[in-house]
Amino acid sequence: MITLQGAVLGDLVRHAAQEEALGAAVGGTLASGGMAEGDTIKVLIADDDASVRAVLQGLVGGAEDLKLVGAADAAAGAAELAREHQPHVAIVDWSMPGGGGPQAAKEIGDASPGTRVIALTASDSEHAALDMLQAGAANVLVRDASMPEIAEAIRAAARG
Repeated sequence: MITLQGAVLGDLVRHAAQEEALGAAVGGTLASGGMAEGDTIKVLIADDDASVRAVLQGLVGGAEDLKLVGAADAAAGAAELAREHQPHVAIVDWSMPGGGGPQAAKEIGDASPGTRVIALTASDSEHAALDMLQAGAANVLVRDASMPEIAEAIRAAARG
C-alpha cells in the first residue's frame, strides 16, 4: 500500500490524479516528453540496499512497458547514470550514501531535467517525504507499497 502523510502530500496526490485524468482526456499523450501510451518507459533505480535494488529490477524487468536503464547505490552514481541514459523516471531511496535521496534528486534533475523522481522511504516519515518533495521528487512511496502500486506510480510519473 502507498503510504502518504499530511495535508500537503494529500494535495499532491489529488493534483497528480487530476493531471492524469487530463492527460487521458487529451488522447493519452504522456505529459513529459510527449510519449504516447504504450511507449517504453526508461527507469533508473537508486538504492543502497542491494535486495531492494534487486526487487525493483525484477519489477521493472518483468513489465513490458518498463525498461531498466541503470541501477546505482549512491547519489553520485545515480546522477551519472541519469546523465548517460536520460530516464523518464528514477526511483530514489531517501537514505543512501553521497547526500541521500534529496541530493540524488537534485543531481538527477540537473543531469536529466526531464526525469521524474519517485522517492522511496523505509517509513512514512513526513520529514523524509517533505525532504524529497522539496528536492524535486514527483511522488513519495513507502517501501511496503505493493509491486502493482510501484509499477503504477512509475507509469503515472512518466505521464507527468
